[in-house]
Amino acid sequence: MAVIVSKNGHEAHKVERSTFDKEDDLQRYLRDNPEALPVDQIREGSRILVLAREFATESGPIDLLAVDDQGSLYVIETKLYRNPDKRTVVAQVLDYGAALWKHASDFGQFRITLEEYMQKQWHATLEDQITATFGVDDEGRERILSNLADCLEDGHFRFLVLMDQVHDQLRDLVSYLNANSNFQLYCVELEYYRHDGYEILIPHVYGAEAKTPASAAQGTSRIWAMPEVVADAERTLGASGVRTVQTILEWAQINTLSVVTGTATYGSFSLRKQFGDKTVPFMQVAVGYKVLYVYFDRLKSLPWLQGTAEREHLLSALGKAAQTTPSGTIEGEPSIPLETLSDPRARDAFLEVLRQALVPLVSETGTPTEA
Repeated sequence: MAVIVSKNGHEAHKVERSTFDKEDDLQRYLRDNPEALPVDQIREGSRILVLAREFATESGPIDLLAVDDQGSLYVIETKLYRNPDKRTVVAQVLDYGAALWKHASDFGQFRITLEEYMQKQWHATLEDQITATFGVDDEGRERILSNLADCLEDGHFRFLVLMDQVHDQLRDLVSYLNANSNFQLYCVELEYYRHDGYEILIPHVYGAEAKTPASAAQGTSRIWAMPEVVADAERTLGASGVRTVQTILEWAQINTLSVVTGTATYGSFSLRKQFGDKTVPFMQVAVGYKVLYVYFDRLKSLPWLQGTAEREHLLSALGKAAQTTPSGTIEGEPSIPLETLSDPRARDAFLEVLRQALVPLVSETGTPTEA
């Protein structure tokens, strides 16, 4: 097939279909141009963020790992037409899904791994990339991350196989699987043209027309009431978890902090502090995942915590107080297992370190001052 390219109705040129020379070239193109991934043909209005290229699993590297604005996780595999039997790619991507699912037991570690990829590829934090790409606030970002965690735990991934040409047998196989299973498997044919320094990519999605209600089902988010969060703590952490949650809530009240419950599929709440007309969210208690996140990427907006040394010192002090090593760095949202705070002395010491970090340099008007 060819396309005709013209300018202002003149100088028409016939451009023959081209190909990517290497799968590596196609992967880099899609990483740098995620809008070429036709996720809006799967769910209207959807946008996507590429989280990692060559994401390592025990079954081999996933070509591209991505998330959309709803928190759905995409496993993306690229194959060129000259690859012999493309039906084997279906088994390959499902194998990647099974290997990825193993990360569900520790979402905190999965976030750290993603953070490493994001820093390497984009020199930015995972949280900042989600916020910038999808144009969401802190609550919207946490909702996406929460849904991503649920997606990982349930193993409900969206598999995309991208090729420069797709044959009929593979289309039939994808349609059959989607109509008779809970998989969300899509085959994308990419028509590729080059002309006068321009690259033209025309994607065609196969498999979206065969989705069943079961395969399209997603986890539902809701607004949690605090008694429900406490009940969730009792289910997941037992009596010690309830005491930890209640102590943190009492501490928040004493220190005039705002408490906002989550809107995800698991129980959670975040703490915020007001500095004049500026609200700083600084911590989330993710009961459903048994961890506490400290928003170091937000704390650095405070003048006295803008320096790397100050934040490194705070992270070290929090870990020492909780008698553990926080998972993560000062550029993201380090996590601490809630079970480590079941010891009252460790819990009180942790909260005191955090309290002192929030109040050292505040003017009489409540506005942060320069260090």
